[in-house]
Amino acid sequence: WNVIFILTTIAALYVWNRMQHMVHFGRIIQLFVLNVVCNVAWPYLFFYKHWLSIAALDSALLLATLIGLIYYIGLYKKSVALLLVPYAVWVGFATISSLHIAVINW
Repeated sequence: WNVIFILTTIAALYVWNRMQHMVHFGRIIQLFVLNVVCNVAWPYLFFYKHWLSIAALDSALLLATLIGLIYYIGLYKKSVALLLVPYAVWVGFATISSLHIAVINW
């Protein structure tokens, strides 16, 4: 997780410092904010509330934010977008796992 958060922070700082004049800047920032909200919500939904299906949906939304971030950032700077790929791969795995756990416990 440390590496994933470092790479994500680098990408976010690049966007914030170098892409403010870009057409999709606002959309990218919205996706980053939604990403943080989903990331914080997942452990609460999964571990504390035991709402496994909702946690799986949250994880899928988290993955969707990452796909959107990779797409929009990639329009301007592919190398920065690639920094988010390890995070997306991990969230993809976590989403599949969450869905599987939710189905098993249905």
